[in-house]
Amino acid sequence: MERHLISREHAAKNAGSGLVLNPAQSLSVMVNEEDHLRMQALLPGLQVKPAWQGIDRLDTHLEKALPYAFPTTSAT
Repeated sequence: MERHLISREHAAKNAGSGLVLNPAQSLSVMVNEEDHLRMQALLPGLQVKPAWQGIDRLDTHLEKALPYAFPTTSAT
């Protein structure tokens, strides 16, 4: 929580949720927080392109193992 990777509420859940990090802790996937899957990239500075590239690679890897789609609307 001190690195702001998950909320207190998500950390307090007992089952059915989780957090997956890459070794550098720059890419994460939250499972069953507010969304079913929430992918995020956290890099210092204005590294928009490297952040996008990391998330794009992660998404490509996940879609090979998990059938999922993106909703067209979101409350958040």
